[in-house]
Amino acid sequence: MHKPLLCEAPVRRGALPSRRLARVLGVGALLLSSLGAQAQLSGTKAIPGAGNTGYATLAAAVADLNAQGVGAGGVTFNLAAGYTETAANLLITATGTAANPIVFQKAGSGANPTITAAAGASTTLDALIGLQGSDYVTFDGLTLVDPTTNSTATTQMEWGF
Repeated sequence: MHKPLLCEAPVRRGALPSRRLARVLGVGALLLSSLGAQAQLSGTKAIPGAGNTGYATLAAAVADLNAQGVGAGGVTFNLAAGYTETAANLLITATGTAANPIVFQKAGSGANPTITAAAGASTTLDALIGLQGSDYVTFDGLTLVDPTTNSTATTQMEWGF
């Protein structure tokens, strides 16, 4: 009597062996979990700047901060002395911690970076830079200006920060 040298457990048609199924599910879960993964912001970023080390505008930096959050050690945005930008209702929803703060500060010598208000859209809710659910956020050496052209109750900024 001959015995077969290789023995395999019978497999039902349409079913995967449990080890193979576990591998397929594991790889699938890994791929799905990495689809939206982005690195949190940390270190020093320049405004204006480009690439991994900076942002063209303060508005672009705030949008990325909100989308990615704050990484280990926190993030510092250095706004160049003399930098100017017109903005309204920039809303920061990301939050820092004592160990991972968010800092917006003047870099270099010269005039403070100036953020000028665009026309507002409300008589009570407009802010140049708003904070919603944010902690451990510092602004240092920035000048906020509401121009005289914003002369009505609707176009004026009600809040700086």
